[in-house]
Parts: sequence; structure tokens; C-alpha cells
Amino acid sequence: MNNLKSIQLVDNSDTKSIFSFNFCSDSLILCYNDRVAIISLSPLLRLLAVTYPGQILNAAIFNGTNCLLLASNPTNPAFAHNKLILYDAIDHAITSTIEFNKGITEFKTSASLVSISVHDSVYLYAVDSEYNPVLLHKHNTHSNPITQLNTHGKHSLFISSGLKLGHLHVAHLHSKTHKSTNLFQAHTSKVSAVAISPNNSSFATTSVKGTIIRIFNSTTLQCTHQLRRGSDLAIITSSSLAFSPDSTLLALVSDKSSVHLWNLDIPTLKSSKYTPNYFNHSRSTATYHLPALNIHSSLSPFITSSQHYANYSNFQESFILTWESPSVILVASTYGRLFKLSVTARDTGSQSHTLQSVDFKNFLHLLTL
Repeated sequence: MNNLKSIQLVDNSDTKSIFSFNFCSDSLILCYNDRVAIISLSPLLRLLAVTYPGQILNAAIFNGTNCLLLASNPTNPAFAHNKLILYDAIDHAITSTIEFNKGITEFKTSASLVSISVHDSVYLYAVDSEYNPVLLHKHNTHSNPITQLNTHGKHSLFISSGLKLGHLHVAHLHSKTHKSTNLFQAHTSKVSAVAISPNNSSFATTSVKGTIIRIFNSTTLQCTHQLRRGSDLAIITSSSLAFSPDSTLLALVSDKSSVHLWNLDIPTLKSSKYTPNYFNHSRSTATYHLPALNIHSSLSPFITSSQHYANYSNFQESFILTWESPSVILVASTYGRLFKLSVTARDTGSQSHTLQSVDFKNFLHLLTL
């Protein structure tokens, strides 16, 4: 990504609206107003800025190349809302398009795979070196489904919503022609977030309630851990839930401005069967409360937003989370705040941890020239 060109923009507005933002490897990609920006995290600098005659709903870097995947916002769209565009950021040209009968609600990408949610269906494509998409899988779901993808070596894990609320469709892909699929119930209410461990051995889920997180073995689909964030409702998305690089820890950040950490080496279920017992769970082994922000500060000109829906009335801050290393967590917010948290064991050999802030930056100045 270091050879991406930065396009000079003229920005006269004082207020930004972030429609989506995601971590991509060592970068942060943001869709705001009528622009897409890619920011390097170390050092903190802007690699790319592109402007459009309309708004982009979501963007991602495809397979470590200079190609971007773009979906348009249905409000003031940059292009038809039913199209996923593969855009060459160097040549400033569209390389290919995937078109549907209905609007795209979200997409995910891992290696050469792209999963796309469209109203009440999900699609899985493989994109070749010439950027030609090939459909690998399709199935119907409930409305506004979610998907998650991860590739580890030659094994890809694809998880998506099922036909019923709380149900998930799990597919293992070992090649373009060989796959195994399963359907099971993860929660009684709609699943709001899915995170896959880096080695594809397990995955974490939570529902729209945001109180319980469950860890499942990706092969047997048996629940191995049941974790409690809290008893009050909270918004958790797939972008705010992540395993550590060695898959031994799980971290999340919610709209409550709290970061939670669990040690997955500590068992929480007496058996590996799905157990809805309220008391059969584990509370986080470490918690960090992000400092409050003065929403009227001149240093924070961002209108509220989240990964999937914008709310312009209550100035609520949204967060996403990723792991920089096995001992460092990064948290970014729609107000341009970027936190670096260290993860350390309380004592030698201890299964408990502490979370401490070791660095803070603000990337607002990178979006306004």
C-alpha cells in the first residue's frame, strides 16, 4: 500500500460524517462525506484520499493490492446502490463490477474472497488476478444479514446469517470446488457480530442485546466459552470484536466506551454443549473505560455515525477495535480518536490481565486539508 497516491482535496466543511471505518492490516480506511481516505497507523499519515460525486457506504482494500472495494450509500449515492465496484486507486479506473437486483447492505473481504449481503441473501465470490469475480456460493437469509470471512493458508472460513434469527450458516472452503457447510443456532435473537480466530479454529458471536458473547469450535460447532460483557444492552459490531493474533484472548469495544478482554485459556462451560444457563459464563478478565469526550469541543467536529447506520441527532461516538500485536490493542472512534492499549498479565503465570493506555493520537487533521 505504500505506493498509493494521495489526491489533493479541497475541504471547506467544518463537520464530517463517517459512514464506515475499518482496520485493514496496518491501515485505517474511512468513508466520510463524499470521500474515502486510507490512513497509515505507524507512522500516522494519510496514504490516499479519493473524492466522489456522492457518498460511499463502505470501502475495503482488496487482497493487499491497490484495488479498493466500494459500495455506495443509498442516500446521495456515488453510484448505483446495487453495485459493488472494484476500483484501481492508482489508475483511477473501475476494474470490474458485481451487480445485484437489490441494494448492498454490507460486504467483507479476505484474501481473494468477497462476501456480499443483499437484502435477504448472501453471496460469496472469488476474484482472480484479473479482477474477474466468480460466484462460489449463495443462500437466502433473513433481512439485513451479516457475513464474516477469514483465510488461513489454504483454508477459508465463511460465516453468515441463516434464514432464522439467531441462526448462522458456516462454510469451510479448502479450495474453490471443495466446501462443507453447516447451519446452527448461536443465539435466540438476531446475531449482530461475528469474529473469526486467525487460525480459523473458532469464532465468536453476540446478539443485538450485546450482553453475552459465545465462542464456538468452527468444526464441531460446539460452544466452548460463554462470556458476559454486562447486563445492559449494548451495540457490538463485527468491527468491534476481535481475537488476539495467537487466538488466546478476545477483546471487544461497545458503544458504552468500554473495552473488555477475556482469557480463552480459562474454561467457562462444564461441557461443550450449548448451555443457556445465565450463571454459566465468565466476566471479562480486564476492562478499560475510554475517557469521555466533550462533544461540543472544537477539536471534535464529527457528527455521530456507526458501521451500518448513521444517527445525526445524539452525537454518539462509535468505536472499532483490532490487535496490533499479541500485547497491543488499537481502538479508533468516529471522533478521530485513536487509542493504543497494552495487554499485560497481572503476575507471572497469571491468567488475569490488565489493560492500560500507552498512546493516544487524533487523525482529524489527516481528513481536512
